[in-house]
Amino acid sequence: MRKKVISLYLVLIVFTVFVHPVQAQTIPSFTLEMEKETVYIDTNLLINVGVSDYVYGAVYSTSAIDFSVLFDPSILEYTGFTTLENFHATVRESVYSEVYNSQRIIISMVGQENAVNADTELITLNFRPKKIADTELIIYRSVAGTSAGTVFYPKNTSTVVRICHPYDVNQDGAVNIADLASVSYHVGKSAGGYPNYDVNRDGVIDSTDVDLITEYLLNS
Repeated sequence: MRKKVISLYLVLIVFTVFVHPVQAQTIPSFTLEMEKETVYIDTNLLINVGVSDYVYGAVYSTSAIDFSVLFDPSILEYTGFTTLENFHATVRESVYSEVYNSQRIIISMVGQENAVNADTELITLNFRPKKIADTELIIYRSVAGTSAGTVFYPKNTSTVVRICHPYDVNQDGAVNIADLASVSYHVGKSAGGYPNYDVNRDGVIDSTDVDLITEYLLNS
């Protein structure tokens, strides 16, 4: 009798250790994440939104996601999006508050082979910078649906974008003598290899770039 009790106890331990974790992960979970970006006022801003830290069970995968992104329209102008070929995305802008506009994004993963069950990129949002500033983008109100029709709620994140003056070659938020020194050092080098130092965007790093920063410093 004692051996039967011990055997039953061992079976319960095995069931708890090996079966319970699988049951706990039958509904996926993941984080919606944005890459931190630093851009110049004269270039386009591309914000990549993707899935990270995906945890899923043996049965379920994600086939639809609905979330919103807040941004400051006085600093950024939304200009469009791109996504994977078999992801169907719809983006709609609205006013969220006195400070923020909201982009609501609904993405459907078309077909079983395109259902998400691992970390992946979802969508790239395109913005045009309107002024030099640091600004925050915030993901909120995210909800996702599994291929089996279950609803769950991904974790939301935010990111800070720095928009720089073209002469701020080290992207520290200020144009100063350090930027002049960096451009002077890189004169004659390839603008393709060192694009930040070609401050007038004419395809070459030369004395003109040095003169432009020098004049800026004299007048600031």
